[in-house]
Amino acid sequence: QPATRRSHADTSLLKGLRILLVDDSEEGLEGFRALLELEGAQVRPERNGPDALATAKEGKFDLILSDIGMPGMSGYELIAELRKLPGMEAVPAFALTGYGRQSDAEEAIRAGFDAHLGKPVSLHA
Repeated sequence: QPATRRSHADTSLLKGLRILLVDDSEEGLEGFRALLELEGAQVRPERNGPDALATAKEGKFDLILSDIGMPGMSGYELIAELRKLPGMEAVPAFALTGYGRQSDAEEAIRAGFDAHLGKPVSLHA
């Protein structure tokens, strides 16, 4: 059989990854969701911490991407609660924030995130 070219999505690092994406900004949430889905990820978007917690209890995720500055429940509070859920203790989690200070990154790690990314987030990052 002749060799066939693989599509861009087939070679994506995100192909098949189940991502919980949390951001209170509708524009940011939908834009980043579309980008992740174009790269083959299965994205579950949520606009606040309580909804994200409920979603996390329903399904399994390979990656958590969460905004920090959200009303009602901050990303720091959310990750602390997510880490208490069975199966969520070791899921890689990235804090997304418009603040890029070193102290913000350190606080994110202390709260339970594995990494801190400043907005706007590039797919490469």
